[in-house]
Amino acid sequence: AGRVQGGYAEVAVMYRTNRQSRAIEEQFVKNGVPYHLVGATKFYERKEIRDIMAYLRCLSNPQDSGSFTRIVNVPPRGIGKKTVESLENYAAERGLSLHDALV
Repeated sequence: AGRVQGGYAEVAVMYRTNRQSRAIEEQFVKNGVPYHLVGATKFYERKEIRDIMAYLRCLSNPQDSGSFTRIVNVPPRGIGKKTVESLENYAAERGLSLHDALV
């Protein structure tokens, strides 16, 4: 009872708002159900979600230079590419993380 005869390829889940996608996606991942989104961005691939995750990674691990680079100018603070490159060069010359080079 409740089984799909044609497999997952025969099933579609539609929802009205993007905010509903997270709960649905999490259940698919949790249960090993393959899925494909059409006309939307996966929850964890959205820029704002990736940015907040980078902030959280920086808080838990200040040595995470990749996350630091992602959020150094989010929201915009007037920190340009040249400034970030100078900081990266300074850190590399001294064997420091970007966080340590900044402080």
